[in-house]
Amino acid sequence: MEWKSVTYPDDFSMRLNGKTVKAPPLSQDPGGWTVVFRHAVSDTEHTTLVCDGFDSGPQKG
Repeated sequence: MEWKSVTYPDDFSMRLNGKTVKAPPLSQDPGGWTVVFRHAVSDTEHTTLVCDGFDSGPQKG
């Protein structure tokens, strides 16, 4: 099995009303972010390896 690396925002998007919407840059969504690294053995089976967080700018609210 090989590791897969992803980069935000390049590798994160969603489908909305049939169109692909890119993830916003961190500068447009400042606040606390949580990053979870998981080991997936199938589409439904996975284990959390590491969970960490960071601030990307001034906190909202």
